Amino acid sequence: MESSTVSSKSAMDDDRAHPKHNASRFPVEVCENIIDMLQLGPRRRTNKDSRALHHCALVCRAWRVRSQRNLFYSFVLHDLPALQKFSAVLDNRPHLCDYVHEVTILGGTLYTTASPLSLLPIALREKLPRLQKLTVVRKGDGWYPETAKPGTVKSLRYLPLHHRFKLFLSAFTTVSHLNIFNVTFRYFSDLARMINSLPALRILICGGVRCMALGPMPLNVKPRADGIHTPALPFAPNLPELRLGCVDIYCTQ
Repeated sequence: MESSTVSSKSAMDDDRAHPKHNASRFPVEVCENIIDMLQLGPRRRTNKDSRALHHCALVCRAWRVRSQRNLFYSFVLHDLPALQKFSAVLDNRPHLCDYVHEVTILGGTLYTTASPLSLLPIALREKLPRLQKLTVVRKGDGWYPETAKPGTVKSLRYLPLHHRFKLFLSAFTTVSHLNIFNVTFRYFSDLARMINSLPALRILICGGVRCMALGPMPLNVKPRADGIHTPALPFAPNLPELRLGCVDIYCTQ
C-alpha cells in the first residue's frame, strides 16, 4: 500500500510552482482528467504515481490544485513521526486540509507506547473537515509487535488507547467509514467505544480483530439489571452496514 508522503514539500509550496499559466496547449479539463488517472486509491497507486503527481503540482498553477487534491485525498501514516510531519504540513498549508478524505494508519508501531493511532485525534483535531474514511491496519501476519528500539518505546501485545481517546475521536463528525484489520484490543470495550464515538459512522468493516478481555462496557451497550437492553442512547445509531471476518469478540485470552 502506497500513499502520499510529507517529505516532498515542493509540491505543496505555491512559490515554487511554475509561474506560467499556459504550460499546455490542451484544455485544462483534459489535463485534469489525466492527472486524475494517477489517483487510483492507496491500494493501487504506486510510488511512481505519487512522484508523478508531485511533478504535476510543479508544472503550473493550473495543474497545482488538481495535483494536490489527488495527492492528499488519501494519506497513509506509518508511525508517530509521520503523523507529526503530516500535522505540521496541514498547519503550514491550511488549504490542504479540505483535500484529505481518507486516512490509513498502517505499520508495526501500533502495539507500542508510540502508537500513532492513540495520538491521531489530538494531532489532527479540527484539521480534517472532510475526512470520510479511517482505516487501521496492523502490519504483518502475527499478533505481536515488531521489536522496538531499546530505550525509546515499549512494545505491547495490544493496541494502546488513551482513556480520553473516545472523546477526541468524537470530534471527527464526518467519518462515515471505519476499517479495522489485524488489530488486537486490550478490551472489547475499547473497540465498542471507538465505534460508538463516530456519530456519522455508516460502514464498519472488521477483519482479524481480537480482544484480550471484555472490560467495562459503555452504558448504551450494557443490559440493565432486569436484563432488558434499553439504553438511553442507541449504540452506533447510524450504522446500517457491518462486515465481520475472523473476529474474536469473546476474549479468549
